Amino acid sequence: MINPFSLITILWIGRIFFIKGKERRLIYLIPLTFFYESFLEVGYFLRFGNIEIGYAFFVNLFLFVYLLFSLIKETIPKQFFLAGMLLVGAGMLGNILLVFFPTQVRTANINISWDNKIVLPGLIFEKIHLTSFNLLNLFYLVTYIMLFIVIVSVFKKESPKLVVRSLKKMTDFILIIGIGELISKYLFRSDVFNTIVNTIFGISESTYVEVTARGSGFLLQGLTQESSHYVYVLFILFFVILANFILTKQRSDLYRLASLLLLLAVSMSFSSLIYFVAIIHIVLLWKFRNMRIEKKILWGVLQLAILLVLVFLATQVLPELVKELSVTGFWGRRIRSVFEEISIVTSGRWRHSSHSLEWSNRVRLLSIYENAKVFLLRPIFGFGLGSVVSHSSTMMLLSGGGVVFALIWARFNFLLGRLKVTYEYLIVIVVFLAVNVFNSLSFRPFFDISAIIFSLSIVIIFGLKEGSYE
Repeated sequence: MINPFSLITILWIGRIFFIKGKERRLIYLIPLTFFYESFLEVGYFLRFGNIEIGYAFFVNLFLFVYLLFSLIKETIPKQFFLAGMLLVGAGMLGNILLVFFPTQVRTANINISWDNKIVLPGLIFEKIHLTSFNLLNLFYLVTYIMLFIVIVSVFKKESPKLVVRSLKKMTDFILIIGIGELISKYLFRSDVFNTIVNTIFGISESTYVEVTARGSGFLLQGLTQESSHYVYVLFILFFVILANFILTKQRSDLYRLASLLLLLAVSMSFSSLIYFVAIIHIVLLWKFRNMRIEKKILWGVLQLAILLVLVFLATQVLPELVKELSVTGFWGRRIRSVFEEISIVTSGRWRHSSHSLEWSNRVRLLSIYENAKVFLLRPIFGFGLGSVVSHSSTMMLLSGGGVVFALIWARFNFLLGRLKVTYEYLIVIVVFLAVNVFNSLSFRPFFDISAIIFSLSIVIIFGLKEGSYE
């Protein structure tokens, strides 16, 4: 079975062969890839019985072949190519070590997830081993690396500017969808948005078929599977538009930024709080980037002091205060649940607990905590990308590839070998890794185009100077 949008997808992809000039083709390809890899999760491209082929997977198959031929014809920056090959090698190393040094450790994987364990506590996890998910993630990793190499090869030093500018119309398109969903659900309490989306893209297991209330608001998801994925897209686009505003000083970008923040605020995702904090932190780093060195030191000390105070409050004061929060409202219930679940998870009482204010909080925090313990068993090279799953992208990165892979990925994605790196830029990288501790996007924040877009946007925002691309 094929959906109406599947035909549109084929035409949309096919149009690239009628565009003249490699730069123009790439400018066309970037927003298309972002739409399918990062934003479109609902529905399916093709269905055979119980087997569904998603839009993102189909587009990545095309990307793989197209980029392979592009690399053959393109003059590739040698050092950047070698950095990409090093990243592939580091990604495969954990898999190879798992074959030669198998483990008896049992934890969640693609076959038995933490969601399954919570629903059926009697389930026994499988021993950590290679699965088809390892091969799938290696495919996504290689496609991501090829895409970044092609971008750098074609655009060279103009890569940040051209990537950001290419996404302006796509941002407007996503905002139109977001405002339409907001009006449909908040003003009219109607499921017409879901009906239209399901008709165009198809109904899959991850599809919402009706309006979902959360507290005093309604779940907003755009074309993603859930609101936490949606706010990640909004988070990435915020920095794309901020970078474009720095380049062009267009007043319309301020309206776009306001619209993105509005959608982030009313999406009714607990993750939006984390992304708001990250946005504020990065914007403050940007505003104070030109301070004299002594003031930067004071600012760093102040940030550390604030962090220590927050840790103290979170561990000693807030647990008692949140007990007074009402459980009838969305935010109060979620915040109170987080502190309750931290205590239950870290003490091991989750194994015998059949009650939770928010089961989603338990699954997420439990998978993060247990995955952290798995990471500590093989912290250098990990157990192989995809051998272990979690509701935490960063913990999957660490437990799968280890510290070595994470560092090589950060160097490649954030162009650390090409830029005159600043203190602020390094902090932004840490913030990006930190916010992805609390999402459930698998490896997507690291292996799809959103990672490239974020890093190049930050390069513009902080005015970093690039070295040679030869």
